[in-house]
Amino acid sequence: MNTLTNNGFSVESEVQRIGGVRIMDMAVVMMGFSALSTVSRVEILRLLAKEAPPEGMKSGDIAKRLGVAQNTLSTQLMMLSHARLVQYQRDGRSILYRVDQENLQALSDFLLKECVGLPRARPTRKAA
Repeated sequence: MNTLTNNGFSVESEVQRIGGVRIMDMAVVMMGFSALSTVSRVEILRLLAKEAPPEGMKSGDIAKRLGVAQNTLSTQLMMLSHARLVQYQRDGRSILYRVDQENLQALSDFLLKECVGLPRARPTRKAA
């Protein structure tokens, strides 16, 4: 058993490996794909992955960049967080959001290896 931490909550999860690749629990996989089923959530994830500093981006800044109402954005960020694709942390009165690289990579690996039959995806490096 492994303890995965997501936004302060601990979740007991059995981590299995096939050929060195972590196989995610099917419920987590489905939550991840479901979270990526809308254009707005994919746009949020892309913005965070490509443009957010390592410590994360404030929700107000995300809303401005994407032209989304704050209450709508909060709902979308909550869904991405529950799917373990986005992490958040409080910074004073603000909340900073960032991509959960490990879980996003695991979701990508699952899709490529288990569904398509391709070798594991290589991690991409953020341009300096």
